[in-house]
Amino acid sequence: MKIRIISKPNRSTKSDVNDAEILWEDTKNPFSPVEIICPIDGKSLQLFRKDWDHFLNRLIASNPTKQEFRDKLQKKSQSLEQIIFGNRSLPWKNSNFKSEIFLQTDPEFTSFPWEIFTTNEIFFFEYKLFYRGIRSTSRVSEISKGNAFLLIENPVLKELETSVKREGKLISEIFEDQQKIPFKRIKADQWKLTKFWEEITDSAYLHYAGHTEKEGIPIQKDDVILGEEIGKAKLSNLKVVFLNSCHSAYEGWETSGLASQFLKAGAQYVLGFLTPVETEVAEQIGKEFWTFYLKSKNPRASYLKVKENLQNADSKRLASSLSFVCFSPEQKKSKSNLIFAFVLSLLLLFCLITISYFRKSEIKSSDQFIPTDPILPSVNSKEQNGQTRQSILTKISEIKDPTFRSKAKSFWVEDHPFLTKEERRNILEEILNSDGNEEVKFYQFKRNTGIE
Repeated sequence: MKIRIISKPNRSTKSDVNDAEILWEDTKNPFSPVEIICPIDGKSLQLFRKDWDHFLNRLIASNPTKQEFRDKLQKKSQSLEQIIFGNRSLPWKNSNFKSEIFLQTDPEFTSFPWEIFTTNEIFFFEYKLFYRGIRSTSRVSEISKGNAFLLIENPVLKELETSVKREGKLISEIFEDQQKIPFKRIKADQWKLTKFWEEITDSAYLHYAGHTEKEGIPIQKDDVILGEEIGKAKLSNLKVVFLNSCHSAYEGWETSGLASQFLKAGAQYVLGFLTPVETEVAEQIGKEFWTFYLKSKNPRASYLKVKENLQNADSKRLASSLSFVCFSPEQKKSKSNLIFAFVLSLLLLFCLITISYFRKSEIKSSDQFIPTDPILPSVNSKEQNGQTRQSILTKISEIKDPTFRSKAKSFWVEDHPFLTKEERRNILEEILNSDGNEEVKFYQFKRNTGIE
């Protein structure tokens, strides 16, 4: 499910505030020649934005309980949904809705709190399959390789010097023993534009700690703001960019923020904040994210884990969870993938029909008596678990692809930072018992586990 928020000229010639349109898929009739347009009054949105900023400040100052926080947030959500959707029927409110939600906005509407929209039960920011995107006129799609981790410390403000040094030390300690990831650090006294371009081109990971303006990163020694130059560069070597600073994900009509600049340059995942973030919270988030990432090697799963921790903490961190966002380019399916999927579907359909035919033949030819006594002998739980484990290991050993077999065995045997033994068992059972060839099962395995 893709939701797009598009900027439109204001219908009133007296106003300089842009209106908007919001569009989403018609799930009941996806091939209809008519697309429903939902117009949004720009002035009403601006008034909501001002009220939202005051609301957050008052909410944090009052130090509410989690339930009070949710109750007050629910009222703001209802207000925003009334402004945007009115009485329209929304597919993601359906109790059977399970799809991904990919929300993309034009620049001037990126910094609004769209995360407070709700599904049938929870807020978008609690929905595991909610993604953020930015609409742009350009994006580098080809991917080049980088392998280093680059840490940039740039406090700019005197009051941030101590916290930035502390954050830099925390990140350094996480990566100092990572032999496969070369670690590079640009301290405040080394921070120059030429140094940035020298180090960024072979980096796969970037962590920025310090102060940012809405327009970009200040470089005091060169008296410049680093922003638009990034968007014009080719930085597809960057896999994960963490901009751990205030307004690092901000976008405006006349301001293209850092997040969109890195995405346009080809970065795959960009994390940042829509609003100011307190130094103590920023330090915690930075440390947790990279710790989780080194265990999972999955940027999205690590981001969601940090969000979960913020949502289970105090009101200050709950508010930060609304501001903390993760952007990533949408991966579109190629024609070859669609053709492969179509052919594969036909093969699976043929297999299902064949299996169904033989099963019916076996039933007709069988004259065995099936007992109907409901009283069955009990099975010891430990024996049952042993049989299940042995069954899974046996199925894994039958996998012909050595890479698939090795990764599946590691996933089952080794501890996982996010999944319990029971959850891993369910994932493997579902994949290994499904129809289809090993290539399809391997694809499903990587997709469901996040293992490359």
